[in-house]
Amino acid sequence: MSAGEANLELLRAAISRKAGIVLSLPAHEADGKDGKVLKHYKSRFLADGGDGLWVAAVPAEAALVRELVERRGPAGVSFRSGHTKVVFAAPVLHVQSDYPAADGAGTIDALLLRFPDAHEVRAVQRRKTYRVPVPANSDLTVRLWRMSEQAHLRDKPPAKSELRCDLFDISVAGLGVVVHGHGGKPPAVAAGDRVRVQLTMREATVLLEGRLRYPPKGSKDGRGPARAGIQFKTLTDGKDDRNAMIQLDRMVSELQRESIRRRKLGVA
Repeated sequence: MSAGEANLELLRAAISRKAGIVLSLPAHEADGKDGKVLKHYKSRFLADGGDGLWVAAVPAEAALVRELVERRGPAGVSFRSGHTKVVFAAPVLHVQSDYPAADGAGTIDALLLRFPDAHEVRAVQRRKTYRVPVPANSDLTVRLWRMSEQAHLRDKPPAKSELRCDLFDISVAGLGVVVHGHGGKPPAVAAGDRVRVQLTMREATVLLEGRLRYPPKGSKDGRGPARAGIQFKTLTDGKDDRNAMIQLDRMVSELQRESIRRRKLGVA
């Protein structure tokens, strides 16, 4: 899977969840000068139309939309997938004033855009270090193993190398954990240790390589659990790394949405 195809997967996932978007329409400058400016409007994906995709229209710009349809002019689309911003431009093919509303109650105005090719969709990683808290009852779980410098990520790790840990926050760049020792002893980890990280959220699982990037902080007597940070190895453009990034991004995105909902409800 190429980078462009991976970006298309992010687009299709956003369409399926009817994600919110920013719709950018080119309009003539208000002072009558030659040239155009972009006007930005809140919108959302409605459906995948095969060769096209449906988005909510902008009723206030009916004349501009008709002009774009007549000349197959482009509209810009941008949306967030976790901490990734995805952008593309596509011609406006059709406007429909009686598109069925999602709740089945009435109709709405909708635009049909040509579905972009893989090379036309760009993804920009933003705020990579933004961490999302992981509540105790989260669907996201982690398993952690120490790795030798010679070990391959896909190798089956020995049982004795597994570290018992609790996950308390995560980003697409790393995670925070509390590592527990055994038999009253402190956890056998140190800054710089190479680790194998397995993240699971319901049916989805992703394997990542990481390193402890600051000294674990334990209890005052040195015998209790230690809080530590893990930085993921930088992912490349290889097939396995692209797939891992897509899975990781989806997990962090879902946790972020859940965190926002919890804050709105006043839930800790």
